[in-house]
Amino acid sequence: MPGYFLKTLANGIDVLQLLQGGPLRQEQISGTLHLPAAVTYRIIRTLHDKGFVSRQPDGTVALTLAAWELGMSARTSPDVRLAVANHVGHLMDAFGETVHLSVYDSGDVVYIDKWDGTNPLRSYTRLGGRSPAYCVATGKALLAFQPAAEIQRLLRGGLQRYTQRTVVNPDLLRIQLNSIHRGHISINTGELNCEVGGLAVPLRDSTGVVAALGLSGPAERMLANRPDYEQALWQAARRIEEELGIRNA
Repeated sequence: MPGYFLKTLANGIDVLQLLQGGPLRQEQISGTLHLPAAVTYRIIRTLHDKGFVSRQPDGTVALTLAAWELGMSARTSPDVRLAVANHVGHLMDAFGETVHLSVYDSGDVVYIDKWDGTNPLRSYTRLGGRSPAYCVATGKALLAFQPAAEIQRLLRGGLQRYTQRTVVNPDLLRIQLNSIHRGHISINTGELNCEVGGLAVPLRDSTGVVAALGLSGPAERMLANRPDYEQALWQAARRIEEELGIRNA
């Protein structure tokens, strides 16, 4: 209802969303959002006083950890993140690969926690960063458990090819998702970055699948060691889900 729309609040949300892409100068924010300079200044000052943005030494405005914490509270429960943190040590000790905890959001996977391995990666992710769900292991592990309408929406939008291994055939992707849903592991063979692969499993709490746990590393090494990685991921998932109150057979 137009009478209940708060323009100032909407502008403030627009500023926060714009800053998700990285720090910007006030004039860049004003120009991109078509806001008067004075209005932009008041919004930034208010967000700064509330702790959601900070001014950087170079004069740009950036999101703070307060904005990150607010967003993460909506992504998944603290219990899930704590349970995962309690059980990733053995994965890193055993393999030295990077461990990701991810959630699904509108066709993307969002990285909400990350533990860097000792083995170097030629590509990197960042906390809060996104990747197309159909191109990465944690994304496919989550996409497989989305409602049919959401999967169909994603397929209707078209599947962009990022590497020669990207799955762009909707029927083939459906086959993969059905396999994951039946209890098989999710695999990325270098579909977003040809040099980086991964394996992942879904994680459940009492409400259903809420996150995905994955290992990432050079694609050739991930595929060569696939049986060991699969076993370790499933064991970790069982321990995490048991901590969350899910009894595994």
